[in-house]
Amino acid sequence: MIAFEDKSAQRVFDQYQRQVDHMVVHLSVEDKKEIKLEITSHLHESMQRDAEDREIDKLLNAIDKLGSLEEYLGPLVADKLIEQASSSLRPGAVIRAFVYNLGRSAKRTSLFIFFGVIYLFVISLFVAGIAKFFVPEIGLYVGEGNFVIGTIDKPDVEEVLGFWITPIAFALAGILYVFTTRILKILALKK
Repeated sequence: MIAFEDKSAQRVFDQYQRQVDHMVVHLSVEDKKEIKLEITSHLHESMQRDAEDREIDKLLNAIDKLGSLEEYLGPLVADKLIEQASSSLRPGAVIRAFVYNLGRSAKRTSLFIFFGVIYLFVISLFVAGIAKFFVPEIGLYVGEGNFVIGTIDKPDVEEVLGFWITPIAFALAGILYVFTTRILKILALKK
């Protein structure tokens, strides 16, 4: 934290810090501290080198040199959210990373749409595993060129797993979820 003698400079700095806080709200405590410390350090160093006399002018010049928060902090926050999602594997963290990264760039958007389809398949497997207890007709049906997880009304198609669909669907959904989340991190953070 930088202490200013000029009240206007202090207000500008406090407002800037609130904007940073708003952008990093979903990051871990450690990441928030690291980013805020880095920004404060940059502002302080930039102000020390500035030839202006007034603190407010030095601060505004330092903020201008950093550029728009969205331009330099947005991509950093997006990457940190992907790292958090991949390391924690929490569905909420994965969804947050998805939402924050959609629209960042054409590459990221297409990548997240592709992985979104895979996550929908994971959810479908999980739901099929649970639904088997309530709707016994749900299963894995194979035959006549068909391969269906769910139900089907064709007489020549046979349900092959019975209640084994539940543990198999759960295991497959879990493995696919972990694998997809790890691969997402590798591909999204590849420079």
